[in-house]
This record gives sequence, structure tokens and C-alpha cells, in this order.
Amino acid sequence: MVGVEIGLARGIGHQIKRGLGRDYVEQTEFLRSPIGKINISLSVKQQTLLKKQLVCTFDEYTENS
Repeated sequence: MVGVEIGLARGIGHQIKRGLGRDYVEQTEFLRSPIGKINISLSVKQQTLLKKQLVCTFDEYTENS
């Protein structure tokens, strides 16, 4: 059992040194200031232009916790 605990402790220590997992996650939102790719067809369908917004798709960098 001690060997498993030592292995787990080493694995956790290694993960802490590397940091948490990081990745890009695709987001789609209604925005007043466009970022990323503007989805014109969805903006027209959702009538977001009447609210002075656009539907935008962008990648957001996140840390997985």
C-alpha cells in the first residue's frame, strides 16, 4: 500500500509542476463588441441587430480545474 501512496504523491507532484490542464473552448455569444467570427445568418435569425448585438463564435483559453 505504501508503494501506491508514493506513486500517487509523485504523480500529484508532477501534475502540480506542470500546472493545470489548459485548452481552448469554443464559445458562441451575443456581443455588442464583436470578437472572433461573426455569424451573420444566426444574427439575422435571432434579430440581434435590433438590440445592437451580433452572434460571435470565438475560442476562449481556459484552465481545467
